[in-house]
Amino acid sequence: MNSQKDLIRAIEERHSVRAYTDEPIAPAIARELEAAVAEANAASGLHLQLVCGDEGAFSSLLAHYGRFRNVRNYLALVGPKGADLDELCGYFGEKVVLLAQQLGLNSCWVGGTFSRRKTRCEIADGEKLVGVVALVLLSTSVHEFSHAMAAHLLGDDTFSMTSLAVGYDGVTYLPYYYDLANASARAVNLDYWFGPDVDLQRKGCIMAQMNWWLMAWDLNPAWKGGHGGAEETAGILAVDPKLVDWDNVEDMVLKPVSDEIEATGFKTVRFKGVELPLVRPVTDISDNGWIGPDHPANATVEWGRDM
Repeated sequence: MNSQKDLIRAIEERHSVRAYTDEPIAPAIARELEAAVAEANAASGLHLQLVCGDEGAFSSLLAHYGRFRNVRNYLALVGPKGADLDELCGYFGEKVVLLAQQLGLNSCWVGGTFSRRKTRCEIADGEKLVGVVALVLLSTSVHEFSHAMAAHLLGDDTFSMTSLAVGYDGVTYLPYYYDLANASARAVNLDYWFGPDVDLQRKGCIMAQMNWWLMAWDLNPAWKGGHGGAEETAGILAVDPKLVDWDNVEDMVLKPVSDEIEATGFKTVRFKGVELPLVRPVTDISDNGWIGPDHPANATVEWGRDM
């Protein structure tokens, strides 16, 4: 299962899934994954952990917002704080994910829509929990619109051609690196390396991306909201009020880039009095996911039904 050909096939077959069966991971498969995690940690210095049977991490409002269901097993992406932590977690975490794919499991990289406080993993002093990867058997009724995560790639657009083509293990993926980069998915709402709309246009097609949460503003300006705010919470209330955990609703606190660069919105910052566009992962902007003018506490069932 470790040949380059097998890895490429796993990349092509894998896609992000958010709803699963409640069947536990078989002990034999868990042992293989544990061995892969241990190997990855030894090679990278990370503290990746396979967590099985935990219902806490995906029991919060954020998980319901992310449409996750029956997630009780995941790979916790933990490691020493440092400039290369995200890249290392993406690279070595994907090695485990691709093995899971070959063993018959499905997965989803999750950067924000889970409870960090309830995550059952060890985080030592000087370490950071970057995110998790849900791992379990597929429920065929729900799929996430997403491409497969590229082998050994975090999906950082600043990678050089060399880093895209050669992995940490020295394996050269040069014949495939464009396809792999284009197949990469993000766990934190970043754009694709090559946009699917651009790819379709090159083939003579035109794709219009319709975002209901933005279109709703034109239908009724009173519905205007942000990310994880009252607008989206109202939509969830209209589906099922029990999906909203009001105890987890918090005020918005935007995290600055630095002492001189303050966050002002989902994709904007202010520097020396000038507002500038700056795309960052949601988890780098807000700990609870709410970014916008609409406090989620103001959401109502009626609002959601009208919308």
